[in-house]
Order: sequence, then structure tokens, then C-alpha cells
Amino acid sequence: MVSCQLPPAIFSYLLHPGWLNRECFKFLDDKSLNGVYGVTASSYLMIFSLTCLLEGPFYAWTLRRWSWPKIIWSVVILNLSTHPLVAMGFPQFFALAGFSKGTCYAFSELFAPTVECLILGVLFQVPWKKALGTAFAANLFSWWAGGLLAGFLFPLG
Repeated sequence: MVSCQLPPAIFSYLLHPGWLNRECFKFLDDKSLNGVYGVTASSYLMIFSLTCLLEGPFYAWTLRRWSWPKIIWSVVILNLSTHPLVAMGFPQFFALAGFSKGTCYAFSELFAPTVECLILGVLFQVPWKKALGTAFAANLFSWWAGGLLAGFLFPLG
């Protein structure tokens, strides 16, 4: 089931659903609230920390002229600006609005790097091309690697 939440499955769901296996399609096309309220505080903190650790090197490279404490806080601020909505807010909203999990994942994974790019550019004064590349690379890596690691750390069912 973990592979159903990774980038190739989401892109297939949106662009060519026939390429997905039946189980993944059924999971991504689900419009119910099943699984939406399953995030506990301790599991969320672990997943948030994992996301910060996975995205940290990308932002550290971009902000490498800054001090380490400032870089660490920047990574936390960038993720606090998007992660709670992506992990807890959007799944509930999309389910209640009748959208599928696949649509929610796609929107969430476009929302996070877009907002983080804006924060890098506006607040941290990172040049726009670098901000865009860094935010999308960091989020794509954490989505893919984090999805695999979370699947092993927190298996579903």
C-alpha cells in the first residue's frame, strides 16, 4: 500500500489510471474519511521530524552561508508552514468535500513546495530559481524517501 502514495502512483492515477494495479486505484480513488483521523500526536511528531531530516540537507545547501542554528530553525519554519496542513488539514478537507485521496495527495505535494519556495524567496531572500529548485527537490525527495521510510516505520494494517 505504501507504493500507492508515492509519486509514480499519484502521477499514474491523475494521467493514466489504467496503468495502476487495482488495489492502488481503489485506494487513491477512495473518497471516504477512512484513515483520515488516524494520526496521533506522537506519530505526527515522528513523521514531521523525519520530513525535516530528509529535507534539511537541501535547505542547508541553499542556506549554507547561514549559521547552523539559523539553518535548523529555517527548516523547521519551512515545514511548519506546510506540513500540518498536508498531513492533517487537507486529508480531512478533501474527504469532506468529496475528493479522492489521489487528488488530495497531488494537491498537497504541489502546495508544499510552492509555499516553501515563496518563503525561501520572500522571507529568506533566496534567488527565485534556486528557491524553486530547492523547494521542489526537497519535497520530492521527502515525499518519495519519507513515504518509503514511513511505510516501514508505521505499516498500515
